[in-house]
Amino acid sequence: MATATKAPKKKAPIVSRAIKPGSLDEYLWNHPDEVDKFLREHGLNPEELDEMLKEGGCVVHIDFNGKEKTFTIQKKA
Repeated sequence: MATATKAPKKKAPIVSRAIKPGSLDEYLWNHPDEVDKFLREHGLNPEELDEMLKEGGCVVHIDFNGKEKTFTIQKKA
């Protein structure tokens, strides 16, 4: 009896264990300019967020008022 050999599977490049290949998360990971554009459109400053993360973090609150979203940033104590 001949044994069948399996062809090796192609492995997708690992971006992050939490990001699935082909997902929106992977797209945003590979296109940080789109993330910056989204943040600026909603009144958030990416540089300010980066500084807060370096200092220990922050919380971004999203308030849904009908069709509008309000974003506020609060530093972690």
